[in-house]
Amino acid sequence: MNRFAALAGISGAALSRIENGQRQPRPETLKKITDALGCRINEVLADENGVGSEVQSEPAA
Repeated sequence: MNRFAALAGISGAALSRIENGQRQPRPETLKKITDALGCRINEVLADENGVGSEVQSEPAA
């Protein structure tokens, strides 16, 4: 985790709080994280209907 936090340019403690849901990242912090992941912000965000998520639920039988 500390290697990734350093790659993203944030502290390990900040990353841990974000991962554990204790903090919401500011937009600039989220940009740093997604840049370090090599993806775009909209690829990691999904609304409650699953938009932006690759996972689709099966229809009810």
